[in-house]
Parts: sequence; C-alpha cells; structure tokens
Amino acid sequence: MKINMKFGIFMIISFLFFLQGKAQSISNWSNQYDEVGNFYDGFAWVKLDYKYGFVDKTGKKITPLKYDFVGDFSEGLAMVMTGDFDGLEEPKCGFIDKTGKEVIPLKYNKAEKFSEGLAMVVEGILGDALSGFVDKTGKVIIPIQYEDAGNFSEGIAKVQLNEKWGFIDKSGKELVAPKYNSVGDFSEGMAVVSSGTWGLEKFGFIDKTGKEIIPLKYDYAGKISEGLASVSINDKFGYIDKTGAEIIRLQYDDASSFSEGIAAIAQNDKYGFIDKTGKEVFASDYDYAGDFSEGLVMVRKGDYSSGKWGFIDKTGNLVIPLIYSVTEPFDQGLARVKTDEYWFFINSKGECVLGCKYAPTNHLRIK
Repeated sequence: MKINMKFGIFMIISFLFFLQGKAQSISNWSNQYDEVGNFYDGFAWVKLDYKYGFVDKTGKKITPLKYDFVGDFSEGLAMVMTGDFDGLEEPKCGFIDKTGKEVIPLKYNKAEKFSEGLAMVVEGILGDALSGFVDKTGKVIIPIQYEDAGNFSEGIAKVQLNEKWGFIDKSGKELVAPKYNSVGDFSEGMAVVSSGTWGLEKFGFIDKTGKEIIPLKYDYAGKISEGLASVSINDKFGYIDKTGAEIIRLQYDDASSFSEGIAAIAQNDKYGFIDKTGKEVFASDYDYAGDFSEGLVMVRKGDYSSGKWGFIDKTGNLVIPLIYSVTEPFDQGLARVKTDEYWFFINSKGECVLGCKYAPTNHLRIK
C-alpha cells in the first residue's frame, strides 16, 4: 500500500513537471518572435520584422516568414497574403496546407478562412471587388459575382447584390432573394435581418426558408444564442425566445448574447450578469463586460481608450487583474492580451505562456 502511494505521488509530480516543461518550452521558442497567434489545427502564425509564417507546437517552422499577412488554420488550410491593402502593392491571397505548400495560388485580392468546406474569395479592389466561393482544391464552386459575402454557417451564406442582402446554399442556389439592408449569419436555425429606411431599420428573424418568424419590429436584434436573443426598442434591451415571446423584459441599457448560461447586461452605465430566467447572478461595477468563454469573461474599468481590462469568473471574483489595454476571450485555454503596444498570451492563472518576448518584466509568467 505504501509503495503504491509513493508511486502515485511520484507519477503526479512527474506529470506536473512535464506540464511545466511543456509550457516553458512553448514560452521559450515563442520569445524569438515579435508576435504569435494561437494554435488552430496544431499550428500558429508567428511574426518577425513585419513578416509572417507558421510553426507547429514544438516551434518548428512549416513555412519561412515571407508573407505580409496570414489567417489562422481552419479545416486544414490557412490563408496567406503578399502585398497590402494600402495600394502600395496589390494584395494577393491564396492558401497553404499543413506542410506549408501553397495549394491554392496567391491570385485573389482577399480571402476568408474555410468554413464548411468552402472559402469566400474576392477579385478586384474597393468598388470593383466581387466575391464568390472556392473549395479546397481551388475550384470555383460559386461564381465570383457578389458585391460581398459571408462565411457559410449551418449550410447557408449571406450574399450582397445591388446593396441588398440575401442567402444562398452551398450549391449557389438562392434561398432568400437579396432584399434586406443587413443580415447576420444563421445561428440555431435563424438569422437576424433588417429592413426599412437607412438609419431607421427594424430588425427581426427569418428561418432557412426565408420565412419571417419574428416580425421586423425591433430597433436592434442580436443572434440567437442558447435559445435566446437580445433585442431592443426605444433604447431598452431584453430577451426573446425563438418564437418571439418576451422572456426577459426590455429594461436594460445594453444586453449581450447568452454564453455558458450567463449574459452581461448594463444598467446605469455599469455591467452585471443575469441567468436565462432574468435572475441576477452577480452585480458589478465594471464599465464594460464581454461574453463568458471557458468559465471566464473579460471586463473593463474606465473608458474604451484608457481603461484597463482583466477577467472575472462566474462568481464575480477578479481572477486576472485589470492591467491590460486590450483583451480577447479565452480560447483553448489561452487569452490574447495587450499591454501598451505588445500582444502575448496568458493562461487562466494570468501567466504569460506564449509570445512573452515583450511581456512586462513584472508580469506573472511561467519560468
């Protein structure tokens, strides 16, 4: 029994050292770069002297740092670009695979990440730009003919023609004719749409057949999330369900989407949090709050330009202090944060674990 206990303790200690060593190795190799992205599909972009490339989780490069901009890997491919959008050198975008091979030539003026097997690409610049969709072989599946388009979500993508928005399926078939001022992506089978005089639009929801399930009567509407959507009339926000029934009375100055069963709401210029019945989870005195992700939510005290950001948990405890000029939500255990002009990644303990080259010397980190 004693031998088993000693062996168990030894294994636990060994595992903890392994984790610490793994985190330290990530931090060490990433310190040579000016900026580092998060890992998607096992790879992260890195930036040095204004050039981008990609590395795996050991820090091994799969491409030289030769691109002027890149996107995250998605569905096995990543967008890469040479040139810029300022007119000095025409942007050319294509895609690489996980070996770094350029599998779709850099010939488009803009490209978005792959979603549901297709990627939106653009030919032309500014007023002459037209959008369509390619598959992972580079074949044009949906003709490059739209003024603008969005990524596919739930098998449907938004497209724009004659300054109006509608929807198509993955074959390019028109599901909803372009007739709305603005539309959102489909979420839980429904999409936000707006119509009316520009600047005085009214918002509602359609289903995948184009039927208006919830009338266009709101001054604002957010996407359906966890069965509810935030809506507003006369600058007061509340929540409706997918039938349009009012679940939480329109009484707040602002209201975010539900995430992990909780939503941020504002009253008297301060943000607190409620559950899906409208019950207050906890009050707070923050000047802004985001959406919960992986059990934590970013919060800010002060105004947007000079305020400081940190993170609280679902009990309202401040677990990562308000010391950042900008923060992003947690994703895969890491949050991208910025102090002054430099970005890096922290874990849920507030320790710098990735891209720590320019992290403050007094910042808590794994060593």
